[in-house]
Amino acid sequence: WAMHIVKEKNDDTLIGAIGLGNSLLNILTVALFYSMNVGLVSRLSHAYGKGDLVVYGLSLHRAAIINFILIIPLCIILYNSDTILTFTGYDKDLAYQTGILLSGCISGLVFFVIYNTLSGYLNGASIFVAPAVCQALACISYYPIAYFSVSVWDMGIEGLAISFNI
Repeated sequence: WAMHIVKEKNDDTLIGAIGLGNSLLNILTVALFYSMNVGLVSRLSHAYGKGDLVVYGLSLHRAAIINFILIIPLCIILYNSDTILTFTGYDKDLAYQTGILLSGCISGLVFFVIYNTLSGYLNGASIFVAPAVCQALACISYYPIAYFSVSVWDMGIEGLAISFNI
C-alpha cells in the first residue's frame, strides 16, 4: 500500500526507503514476534485444553516478559538504523529516509507486540473474534490514514510511519 501511495511523488530515494524500511521492519520485528507467538498459542491451547489455568496465566506473563526483553534491543537497532545502514554501505540519503521511517515506527511496534501477545492469549482460549475485528479495523484504516498523511497533508515518509503506528 505504501508504494501505491508514494508513486506519485516520483522520488526514487523515498520509494527505496519504504522498500528497505518495510523489509527490515518485517525481518527484524514482525517475523520474530509472530513466530514467538505461534509457540505461545500452542502452549496456551494445551494448557487451556487441560484446564490448567495457572500454566495458562504464567505463560502469558512469561511471554510478556520475553517480548519486553526482546523489544528493547530491536528498538535501539531501529532508532539507529540510519547509522547502521550508512556504515554497511547504503546511500546516505536512502539510509536517512529509512531511518526516519523505522524510528517513526517504534511506538507502533510496541503496541503491535502488545496486541500480538494478547491476541495469542485469546487465541489459545479459542476466542478469535475480538483479535480478528481489531486486525480488520487496523487494515481498513491504514490506507485512508496513509493516503491523507502522505498525499493530502504532504507529510512524506513521516506520514507513513504515523499511519503504521495507528
